[in-house]
Amino acid sequence: MTDGSADRGPPEGIRTSPGPGSSRGEGWWEALVRACDMLPDGVVVTDAGGRIVHVNAGLEAMSGYGLFDLVGEPVEILVPEAARALHRRQRHRYAARPRMRPMAAGQDLELRRRDGSSLPVDVSLAPLETGEGLLVLAAVRDASHRRRVLDRLRASEARYRSLVEHMPAVTYLVRPDGAVAFISGRVSEVLGYPPEQFEAEPGFWARVLHPEDRGRVCAAWRRAVETRGRFSLEYRCLSRDGRAVWVLDSSVPVTLGGEPFWHGVLVDVTARVRAEEELRRSYELLQRVDAARRGLTTELVAAAEAERIRMAADLHDGPIQRLSATVLRMELATRSTADPALAARLAALTEEARDVIRSLRRVVYEAHPPTLDRHGLGPAIREHLREAAACHGFQVELEDRLEREPSPEARTIAFRLFQEALTNVMKHAGARRVEVRIASREGGVWGMVRDDGVGFHPASAESPMEGPTPGSRAGIGLMRRRAELLGGWLQVRSAPGSGTTVEWWLPVGETSPVGT
Repeated sequence: MTDGSADRGPPEGIRTSPGPGSSRGEGWWEALVRACDMLPDGVVVTDAGGRIVHVNAGLEAMSGYGLFDLVGEPVEILVPEAARALHRRQRHRYAARPRMRPMAAGQDLELRRRDGSSLPVDVSLAPLETGEGLLVLAAVRDASHRRRVLDRLRASEARYRSLVEHMPAVTYLVRPDGAVAFISGRVSEVLGYPPEQFEAEPGFWARVLHPEDRGRVCAAWRRAVETRGRFSLEYRCLSRDGRAVWVLDSSVPVTLGGEPFWHGVLVDVTARVRAEEELRRSYELLQRVDAARRGLTTELVAAAEAERIRMAADLHDGPIQRLSATVLRMELATRSTADPALAARLAALTEEARDVIRSLRRVVYEAHPPTLDRHGLGPAIREHLREAAACHGFQVELEDRLEREPSPEARTIAFRLFQEALTNVMKHAGARRVEVRIASREGGVWGMVRDDGVGFHPASAESPMEGPTPGSRAGIGLMRRRAELLGGWLQVRSAPGSGTTVEWWLPVGETSPVGT
């Protein structure tokens, strides 16, 4: 202090006497003033009636008042007007029972500055008995920073609490022994129990576990505690009304105040689990339907092939045999006639009959080629392709990369798809080159027939075409349905002038090594 406050002596009514601890023989008042001036906080000294008898430099800087502005004034001059009446009542009660009061003792106090503004402060009180009466020393500290920090903490806590209470999950804090230290109110919506019941009753959480899941949940929790690791498990709880509630429980170890906890969230996944169960049942039903469809496909393919074989046998044993006998008789008649003109006509008819026999035999062969059953898909395609090339004069290329022989029904359908694709090439493409590929791929048999012919618009081939060639390439839609019936697919890529590619894939069913 440089204003001489220590030299003007104690306030009126306070006698000067040597102060305790004075090393220079000065009085107690001078020692008190010097001690106050050395403190970093603001200091206000009042008498028993609440009059200010001294303030230090810290208080002057804090309030904007000078020493002589305040000495002799009631201490309420430093209190906001709205709080002055209350402050007077509290001051009187304090004077009746003076005691030490620590700083920031649960009160939000403010200091009124000279300019009328307010400053948040913390105040501690200490009574000082003198020979002339009671003095009260108030240490005043600027609490602006602490209040700002506290306000931010309160706001953060409010946001966190709001988040916890409104998030679609239960949040909790649990000790290693399973005791619940905190659980959010949403648990009452999920399980029907109030959060206080989990926090107050030891072991309550274990009691709400579904009996069939309790063992595995407790074992997983013990492992998490022993390893100080994450706990994550899906299990059932029993709600207050007896419902089984599926929950996904996930927590991580944390340390709070030096004590270990697991902080976690618990989500009601009952709807998802039920949806998964329904999806599983639907999938199982679909598998059964698919198995039935495959069985029906097998029966249909077998029936169709049996009918083809029967028709081929009927052709072979009926018309072909009779035509063959007729050819023999016509040859005999040709050799026995003496009429050259009649012999020429008989020879021509005989050759026509042989052409019919060859056509019928080709029909019998295509109805069910023996090579398909005896040697497999690859050799049957090779044989059919060689005969088609010989008849139609186009070049052929076959690449056979089958690793396993398809099941009989898959093999038959694969051959029919190749056969019909090649028939379209012979009838419509005008191709000079045909490329055929078959291979084992993605658990099935894949095939492709590509030509360099005239091409067409694939969309027009899904139904019979209009124009001069109605019905041409109409078999493509049937080919696609045949592949899909077995669980496969068929694609056609073409454009006028760009050739055609027919590609398909079929599941193979029960397989065997190629060549067996």
